[in-house]
Amino acid sequence: MIMQQPTSGPVPVSKVQPFIGLDQSFNVAVNHIANKLNPRGWTVLPGEEYDERTGGCYQTLDDFRGAVHHEGRMIVNADYSDPELTIWGCRKTNYAFRAWHDWHRLKRNAPFDLDGEIAVANSQARDLINLYGVATSGPWRKLLEAEVIGQARYMAYHGQFPTDQKGFTIHRLAGGSISCVFH
Repeated sequence: MIMQQPTSGPVPVSKVQPFIGLDQSFNVAVNHIANKLNPRGWTVLPGEEYDERTGGCYQTLDDFRGAVHHEGRMIVNADYSDPELTIWGCRKTNYAFRAWHDWHRLKRNAPFDLDGEIAVANSQARDLINLYGVATSGPWRKLLEAEVIGQARYMAYHGQFPTDQKGFTIHRLAGGSISCVFH
C-alpha cells in the first residue's frame, strides 16, 4: 500500500533537540557498555522512593548489593539528573552511566568512599580502553576522571555533592580547583 501525503494542513515535523552534553560519542559508548553489562536493564528510583526503600541513601555496599539482588537488576538513583546540569545532557545516559558505574562497584566490592570511587573509575577506564582503544578513549577517560574522582574529591572537601556537575567537570578539565563551589 502506498501512503500519500495529506493534501491539506501542515505536515508535522518531529522536533530534534540539540545535544547539550559534553561529548556525544562518549554518551554512545556509555549506553553501549551499560547495556552490555546490564542486559536486563536497570531500575531508576526517584529520590523519594529511593529513600523510602532504603531508609536513606545506601550506607553500605551490602545494603546496595541486597537491594539490587531483591530488585533482580541494577538500581540507579534519579537524584542529580537534570540534563542541563550533567555532562550527559540527558537523563537516559546519566542513568546508563550510573548502571555501568555501580556494576563495577558490585564486581570490585568498592565502598562508597573516595578509594572506592577511584577503583570503580579505573575499572571503567579499562572498559573504555579495551573496547575503544587508548586513542579514542583518551578524552572520555579525562571526562570520567573529572566526573567520578573529581566529584568524589569535591564531596570529601565540601561535604556535599556538586549539583552543577557539568559546570564542575568543565572547571576541572580546565585545571580548576576542588575548592570552587558548585552546589
